[in-house]
Amino acid sequence: MLEVAQQVVDVLLAEAALPEDADLSAPDRGHITASEAGQIAASAAAHSLLLTHVPIENGFDAALTAARSKFVGPTRLATSGECYPVAQRLAVVR
Repeated sequence: MLEVAQQVVDVLLAEAALPEDADLSAPDRGHITASEAGQIAASAAAHSLLLTHVPIENGFDAALTAARSKFVGPTRLATSGECYPVAQRLAVVR
C-alpha cells in the first residue's frame, strides 16, 4: 500500500478502478479499490476524497460506500468537466 507522509491534505484524488472483490495479492496490479482509496485518505488525514476512474460495472454507489467505510470525510465521484476547489483550507491551517 502507498505510504503517505503525515501532512495536511485538502483533497485526495484517487483512482479506484479495481472492484472490491479483486485479487489484491497480484504484485503488479496497477490499480486500487475504493476502500483502499478511503484508507489512504484516512491515513493522510485528508479533508476530502475524490474518486476517479471508477468503472460503471463496479457500481458508483458501491464504490462510494466502500470508500466511506474507511474514510469519514466528504467523499465524491469525480465528474467530467466539473471544477474542484483545492487548498482553500490550507491557508487557514498553516
